[in-house]
Amino acid sequence: MADKSIREFYDEIGWNLVGDTTTDALINENFTDVATEYVHKVRGRIGDVLGSGENLLDIGCGPIQYPEYLAYSRNFEKRICVDLSKKALEIAKSKLGEHGVFFVGDYLDIKTGHEPYAGATLINVLYHVDLNLQEKLVRKIISELESGAALVVVYSNPKSFSSRLNTALVFAKRVFRLVFQRRNFTSQSNPIYFKRHELNFWKLFESECDVTVLAWRTFTPAIEKVLFRKFFLGKKLLYLLFKIEKQKSWAKIAEYQMITLIKKL
Repeated sequence: MADKSIREFYDEIGWNLVGDTTTDALINENFTDVATEYVHKVRGRIGDVLGSGENLLDIGCGPIQYPEYLAYSRNFEKRICVDLSKKALEIAKSKLGEHGVFFVGDYLDIKTGHEPYAGATLINVLYHVDLNLQEKLVRKIISELESGAALVVVYSNPKSFSSRLNTALVFAKRVFRLVFQRRNFTSQSNPIYFKRHELNFWKLFESECDVTVLAWRTFTPAIEKVLFRKFFLGKKLLYLLFKIEKQKSWAKIAEYQMITLIKKL
């Protein structure tokens, strides 16, 4: 399902702890004081739509590294955690205890024995799966859900404003280096596999599910740290942004989407 680089990155770097924080979080998250409330509310969006029941499936659970992630299964009897990384699951088990059931491996090759699920999550995982297998993975999860249960996916839009802005910034940096420093600019590539379908991908599942696509987070954390600063009223602007993100039309602009697929009865 996933490229070998995914497992290697998270086992060797991503899930290493610096205090109580993973290296992955230190690299990828926005920990500025301005963004604290916004990020907390963004993560809470997922728990608001998951529902309740016996078993919650959490694919690519990682170490369940944020408090909001831990709360997603509060209305479920068991949390079925699947991840490629044994290290991630060891940390997750220390947090979930008997509430969790843990499986190391590729979900496309696994039967947990806890199907059908009353809910499922796929948070910032699907775009690390081989592009040609992403539909297959989503269909497998749907097939193993109870009728009326929700699969919540956090995905990323290749045509988002944030993606376009990042491309423009990289181009501007390249031009600056060439013109003023007389040397080539070499951008750093993502160390792990990262491929995205466009938003119409989710229409493929409309015959089986009621599909809702909403904005989850408008900008990448890296761009948030540049645009939303204390001296530019950053906290208030993020408060307004959170409200705007509830509009369905905003999903096309946002970098990350929260896709809710509710299996039809």
